[in-house]
Amino acid sequence: MNLYPFRKNKIEADSKPARDLATLFRDGQIFEATDEELKNAIKEIGNTTDQSLTIQNRNLIRALVISNIQNQKHLDKIDERNGYLTWVIIFLTAANIALFIYYSQILAAPVISQQNKTNYDAYQFCSESPSSSWPLADGGTTNCSNVLQMLKGKF
Repeated sequence: MNLYPFRKNKIEADSKPARDLATLFRDGQIFEATDEELKNAIKEIGNTTDQSLTIQNRNLIRALVISNIQNQKHLDKIDERNGYLTWVIIFLTAANIALFIYYSQILAAPVISQQNKTNYDAYQFCSESPSSSWPLADGGTTNCSNVLQMLKGKF
């Protein structure tokens, strides 16, 4: 009579034989065990029905060791992904800076040329009629002689 039908199917489904728990710990192979072997070892420890305090303590320590190994493997995977994402972020930051510099030069050029055009217009207007006044951006006006002094040497 089969008391554990699911366990039998699971064992038959495994293609490679599971290593013995004692062998894994005795030879230090537990540190190179696969995730599936670690899960099986935890299941084996959990299914132990020994009432001996020594065996229970040993199994408790083994379970803690396996848990630490699983946590370390998980942290290693996270660290690897974080390293990859760090390089992605560095690349995107560099691309963002390059685009900022490129577009700031393109967008700044019309402003500079507009300012030069305004300065040239003011210089031309005030050169033709020096006694006139030139309108300022704040709504006021200034004397053309002041405009000519400010723009002296630029054109």
